[in-house]
Amino acid sequence: MVRFSGKFAFVFVFILFASAVTAQVLMVRCDDGSSKEFLSSPEKINLSTISSSFDRNVDTIVMVHGFMTNFEDCKGSYTTTVNSLRPIIGRRNYIGFHWPAKVLWFGTGVENANKTGAYLVHVLNEITKWYGGNGRKIHMLTHSLGGRVLLNTLEQNSARYVCWGTCYMMASAVHNDAFQSAFPGTNELPEKIYVFHSERDGVLKYIYSLYYFLFGNGDRSIHASPEIQKFMELTFEEQIAYIQNLDESMQRGCADISSELDQQLVFAIEEGRSAMGLYGACCTPKVENTNLSDVVSSHTYWENTEAIRRIAGTM
Repeated sequence: MVRFSGKFAFVFVFILFASAVTAQVLMVRCDDGSSKEFLSSPEKINLSTISSSFDRNVDTIVMVHGFMTNFEDCKGSYTTTVNSLRPIIGRRNYIGFHWPAKVLWFGTGVENANKTGAYLVHVLNEITKWYGGNGRKIHMLTHSLGGRVLLNTLEQNSARYVCWGTCYMMASAVHNDAFQSAFPGTNELPEKIYVFHSERDGVLKYIYSLYYFLFGNGDRSIHASPEIQKFMELTFEEQIAYIQNLDESMQRGCADISSELDQQLVFAIEEGRSAMGLYGACCTPKVENTNLSDVVSSHTYWENTEAIRRIAGTM
């Protein structure tokens, strides 16, 4: 008989415990491995890994990341989140979905988020088939531009065949009236939608200001002036820093907004406050807003243990 000393017994038990609680996240991706380009069609998505480990006797949670996230980063974030979720909500199929978000230009990120809907709905329909009508549900947990991915997924014709459960939208980078304007009626398919927001999310404020500047005005001629063209040539990080500096100068009362660029950006900053992830969604049937400003002070949710625990409390 093998005997362990107190020290080695503790280490042995700790290893067993750690292996038991470490989250298993089943990953699926719709990119070609570069985190930048899509597979040629949704049917090209490799589902073998998740199908071989899928448990049809429990519900499924599908997690969708936001902008500027590669495969390894999102997998790590999902694992951290599930380690906080599982002790509260128990056994589920935890699936991490990766889409091409690691792109230099935010406009490309928005376009890719829009395109991803057709890929994600394919995955959700396949999962629905695996359940075989046994009453189990698919729940969505999204962050930032991942909220746009979800809304585009709900717009797909085949979305009506998904066994929808509840959707949990964190820091969504969409307009607060998205359920009435850009994505009307998408609130009807899920059983319920929780919108988690924080007015302290300064990153989202500036990201969404940039989004509104790029896409909020249908007249593309506004971007024709040399100073605006120069701004458009900046990197994403440089554009965000410029907007932040302008906003902070305005708050101090020392901003010079005589240029056409700054005038348009000031307007965009005001519109940026309408991001759903800052103050919640406009009143919509089946949609409930939850203010997490007391525990969320940035754009980070996946690694925010207290925020995830609060969200788990609604599951």
